[in-house]
Amino acid sequence: MANQPQVIESTAGQIAMELARRGIAPQQRVTVTIEPPPTDAEKLTSLKALVRDRLDGAASGNVVDADTFFAGLRARARDI
Repeated sequence: MANQPQVIESTAGQIAMELARRGIAPQQRVTVTIEPPPTDAEKLTSLKALVRDRLDGAASGNVVDADTFFAGLRARARDI
């Protein structure tokens, strides 16, 4: 393992598999930081920012059709 700290973003269920994939031995000590899931307010803020960015892009002439817009919005909503 490198001497530099590494950041691994994963789910709790997949962390052992990810460590093994990176060649980290089961007996090697690691530190795990657990982040709480985003709140509904944080999700809403993120979606509002996404919509604002898309509308700003449309106002500047970067127009996308409604189906593309909402497909992107749905995909982003699944990510947060």
